[in-house]
Amino acid sequence: MTRWLKNYSPQRFLISFGLAAFIGLMASIASEVFVLGIAWINEVLFIAPHARKGNASAKLLPWLTLVVPVIGGLIVGGLLILLRGNRPHGIPDVIFSSQTGNSHIPIRNGILTTLTNFTSIGFGASVGMYGPLASLGAFVGSLLAKITADHRHLGVIAIACGVSSAISTAFNAPIAGVIFAHEVILRHYSIRAFAPVTISAYVSQVMATEVFNRPRLLEVGEVSIQHAYEYGAFLLVGVVGAAVALFYMRGVLLSGKIANKIPLPLWTKPPLAGLALGLVCLAVPELLGAGLETTKATLNIEQVRGGNIDYITGMTTMNAIIDAKEFVLKALLLLAILCLGKAVMTGFCLGMGFGGGVFSPALFIGATFGALFGIALEALVPGSLNLSFYAICGMGAVTSAVIGAPISTILVVFELTENYDLAKAVLISVVFSNIICSRLFGRSLFDVQLLARGFDFSLGKDKVVLQQKTIR
Repeated sequence: MTRWLKNYSPQRFLISFGLAAFIGLMASIASEVFVLGIAWINEVLFIAPHARKGNASAKLLPWLTLVVPVIGGLIVGGLLILLRGNRPHGIPDVIFSSQTGNSHIPIRNGILTTLTNFTSIGFGASVGMYGPLASLGAFVGSLLAKITADHRHLGVIAIACGVSSAISTAFNAPIAGVIFAHEVILRHYSIRAFAPVTISAYVSQVMATEVFNRPRLLEVGEVSIQHAYEYGAFLLVGVVGAAVALFYMRGVLLSGKIANKIPLPLWTKPPLAGLALGLVCLAVPELLGAGLETTKATLNIEQVRGGNIDYITGMTTMNAIIDAKEFVLKALLLLAILCLGKAVMTGFCLGMGFGGGVFSPALFIGATFGALFGIALEALVPGSLNLSFYAICGMGAVTSAVIGAPISTILVVFELTENYDLAKAVLISVVFSNIICSRLFGRSLFDVQLLARGFDFSLGKDKVVLQQKTIR
């Protein structure tokens, strides 16, 4: 087998295809267990909005809101000690491994990272879930690559297969999963990688739809652009969305720098962040956890306005926004609180040591910004607008700039909605947002984080690889 792996032989392609299918299967199972486990903990600990609605322990909710994140912070602090002061493995590390050809993710670090992310999200830290899912998929790919004698190139492809599988499972969007793995992780296209990554993504998508019955994130129905001037509005969503993305990304970086200067033991910082988060969430409980329920409600805000209030069950702030439809300024203020509050609390939690990602909060921030923009525009111009259009465009504008994946973002929207008009609108917003952020900040938050570690991938991966070599 080792000889086969050293040559571009048919046997090698067969091995890579079989490995890809196996990674797709295992990564989808791991991702589903991760998601269901977090959902169960969020339910038990009253983090999930619907769990906070009409329960028998309503009097205990304020105390649970304060105590649960602190307990989670203490557990995370202990895990950080086991990690020996290292940060949990994240998307920047996956990119670095892929670009330098070092596909080996240590088992100990992979397990501790997964536990840290799981605990952080499960106990209500205001961090993302999709980034940890992608990291988990990469870890699964790295482990399974060892059955192919840990060949350098197949190992990197295996990591990409794991990432595409995780994204495909999470979003029910296999095409976006394939493109995300190439656009963000591999950063090149070749049939040698494209075929296995595609196989992994589609195996995971079959598992997600046929076995796990995962629901869609977006259900916007048959809608279309109602006014010609809205094309200009979608462009403005991209421009202003770039400013929102810059605020979020710079906040994450600044929070990390400030937290590093706090003269406290590493393990004490997550519980302190949990306490601060709990105090804030007494007023705005939607900021607890990954916020996927609030994101979904905001993306489907047009249906909520039409009377489908199941989306906002247990969400006090979102209910107040809908109730304030005759009071535009109040609705705008509440959406601004959700948008900016999530940006600040995510940066704070990550900076203080909680595990988690920036992907899901970007969806939350972008969706609430887009809804805010839509409501403001509706108040200024005659006629009604479809607010879901603006929420989705805002989500695309902010998220694509943060993760550096404009094509993947557009494809996610198109795959989930199957709405061509909406895809065109998101395309306009995404393009202008990415143009501005790439000039004023960088390709993505991940690239800037790697640059802070001394690795500048904008100059090409060869230079970074050479930096790792010692010449004697």
